[in-house]
Amino acid sequence: MRPDDVRTLDDLSRIPLTSKADLQVLPASEVVARGLDLDSLVVHRTSGSTAEPATIRRTAWEERLLLASRLQTLLRGGLRWTDRRAFVGFFPPGHRGPETPGTRFFNRLGLLRQREIHSLVPAEQIIAELLKAQPDVLIGYPTALSWVAEQAEPKDLAAIRPRFVVTGAETLTPALRRRISEGFRVPVYDQYGSHEFVFIAWERVVQCKMILKGGSVSNT
Repeated sequence: MRPDDVRTLDDLSRIPLTSKADLQVLPASEVVARGLDLDSLVVHRTSGSTAEPATIRRTAWEERLLLASRLQTLLRGGLRWTDRRAFVGFFPPGHRGPETPGTRFFNRLGLLRQREIHSLVPAEQIIAELLKAQPDVLIGYPTALSWVAEQAEPKDLAAIRPRFVVTGAETLTPALRRRISEGFRVPVYDQYGSHEFVFIAWERVVQCKMILKGGSVSNT
């Protein structure tokens, strides 16, 4: 079939359904646009938590565009350019970390800094890394952050003390939210995304300034 073969709604019935499994077994040359250099593409692998892992490929421009969108969302949610971030998550073998020419430039200026901490190491190691990082914003998997909040000593939690916590990659249950929020004593905001689209939905801080009688300002 060619695009010109689809003219009406009835023509759509001629197109066979394509499943994710159908795409996963195809070679890379069959799932990207013709004419692209496969070696130049940025490659991401899903965790495979719901099925078989999938490979996502993007051009360098698409990668920068999606990362800019993610950064914009975090900035609107309360991230500051000079904040230190710590990300507690899973990093597959061969993961190169956040170091790119763009991030290296910002890091030299003291901007958009982020430390990555593997969620599968012992809790005491994660706590030690967080104490070194002193993050202004803590990002990670809900179960990992809840685990750390329960295992850490009160003095360590008081020393880490981010301004807020961002969770993702897993379902943030009310119990997990409560343990994280009460442990770190900060608000928790959940985000939902995927390797295919980066961010899909998120909670964010809405700050409204009201000028009250007498000139005082209240943040809600």
